[in-house]
Amino acid sequence: MSEQNENLSPRQHRAILALLKCASVEKAALDCKVSSKTLRRWLREASFREAYVRAGERLFEQGLGQLQWLASFAVAKLAQALVNGSVGQTLRAAEIVFTHGRSAVNLKLDAMVKLQGQYGVLLAPGSAATAQDWCKLYASVEQYQNTLGQAGDSDTKKAKPQTKENDGVS
Repeated sequence: MSEQNENLSPRQHRAILALLKCASVEKAALDCKVSSKTLRRWLREASFREAYVRAGERLFEQGLGQLQWLASFAVAKLAQALVNGSVGQTLRAAEIVFTHGRSAVNLKLDAMVKLQGQYGVLLAPGSAATAQDWCKLYASVEQYQNTLGQAGDSDTKKAKPQTKENDGVS
């Protein structure tokens, strides 16, 4: 925990949890048993607001990690429908694979293009990039995506590839 976060009172920690689960400041105030006026005042304080934002980011990252984990079960069920389903289930499963598979490939290609500058290889269409260049970049994208997936499992910050904009200095 950061030093600022440790300076929050137990009531403020409860208020952050309430803000994350309730739809409004008023409902959060009722949930954590403080006045909405007090909660709004705390939200104007930098240390409270920063702790609230960090808690929200961690919660979001955990949710993404859970989605990634659940995706493997969804793919297994999809494969099961392709192999053992009725004709209608098989056709629907195939449609899902083609529709979403294309999107996944496009996302991976977009990530590859964004990361290509990091390795000093021009991999634009029509360039003289070798298959080895593409394999190296593809492996880097895989490693980067795995790092992002693992970041949701811990309180560590996401690893970012070093680029000209982000040369390792935060």
